[in-house]
Amino acid sequence: MIDHDDEYQQYCSFIEYIKKHPSSGKIKHHIVPRALGGSDDASNLILVDAWQHTSAHYYLARSLPIGSKERQKMIVAFRGCVSALTKSLYRKN
Repeated sequence: MIDHDDEYQQYCSFIEYIKKHPSSGKIKHHIVPRALGGSDDASNLILVDAWQHTSAHYYLARSLPIGSKERQKMIVAFRGCVSALTKSLYRKN
């Protein structure tokens, strides 16, 4: 399923960094997304902030094969994260 190992390694490193340095984020991120077969088990969830959530979906989308259904799902998730992040930034001003 993973096509671009470098991008996937960036994602894995990013998740490991968040685990070691938890943020004050309140967004539940599925480490292995449900759309890719991940579960709702606590071991597959991590709390992230909006920036981290957007970055995670960016890395995931880039790691999947171009044109695959899985990549399209992650692109949709990434766009949703960007939209939510943008809205939250405008609410603060």
